[in-house]
Amino acid sequence: MAEHVLIVKYGVVIVTYHSFERIIRYVREELPKMGDDLVAVIVDNDADVGSSRRLADACGAVFVPDAEAEVPRETRLFLLNFKENLGYGRGNNRGASFLSRNFRVRYLLFSNDDIEVESPDILAELCRPMLQDRQIKVTGPQIVGLDGAQQSPHWKPISLYREIGWSLLGFLRKKRKNTSVVPTLHAGICYWVSGAFMLAETDAFLDAGQFDEKVFLYNEEKILSERLARRGWKCCWQPAGKVLHYEGASTQPSVDKRRLLLASSCHYYRHYRGYSAAAVWIYRISCRLGRWLKWRNS
Repeated sequence: MAEHVLIVKYGVVIVTYHSFERIIRYVREELPKMGDDLVAVIVDNDADVGSSRRLADACGAVFVPDAEAEVPRETRLFLLNFKENLGYGRGNNRGASFLSRNFRVRYLLFSNDDIEVESPDILAELCRPMLQDRQIKVTGPQIVGLDGAQQSPHWKPISLYREIGWSLLGFLRKKRKNTSVVPTLHAGICYWVSGAFMLAETDAFLDAGQFDEKVFLYNEEKILSERLARRGWKCCWQPAGKVLHYEGASTQPSVDKRRLLLASSCHYYRHYRGYSAAAVWIYRISCRLGRWLKWRNS
């Protein structure tokens, strides 16, 4: 890296998909809440050059049609255009690589564009656990949905066999309860934090291999936590920070969410939790059978 590269404490990556008004609101209202010592990049997925240029102009961002091109270092907001839909992991990886190549960024914030920051100095609060414990490389704040429920943290892994049970018996319950999310306001080491708003130490994130690009959507944070754990690193929940999440607004309506969730879950359990191919096959069948039972009993 060249010696003249600008040193910036925080790099913010926002992956967006056909959300013109939402990303403008985020840039104008949420980004200023995070302070001045940052540089941000918007990753505009599945967009033609013209629409990306218009979005960049509306946000006051420098339009970057080629992520490998040199960019003005005095600029603090960029927009990358991608004609294909990269998904969550690949999109965030492209944004992280762009920032780390052009700036010396100590921390990377991965943020949805459908959030509202409710805590002042939220980035400083998220940094605090990492400064106190050098094994902590990822932190997340309270992420509260519109229904008031906590969406993070997830304290422990869920076994594949429990998932199979939930799939088969889910029709007996109104809503599957995620027993890994336990309400508490005490900071602590956890299994994973939600990627809707998550801070990572840049060097650790890059060294861990970033997000798994074989996953288009869902389970990216679980997989990242596994990649970090293999290096002796940890995730931490920091409830001193809080954001409101308009859940679902950042997910494209045309995506087959059920299919993507099943595919990413099978990849996670097979390649990161060590379950056999046979067990993962049974899980696939249980999901299909569970949907049929739910339909039959509806």
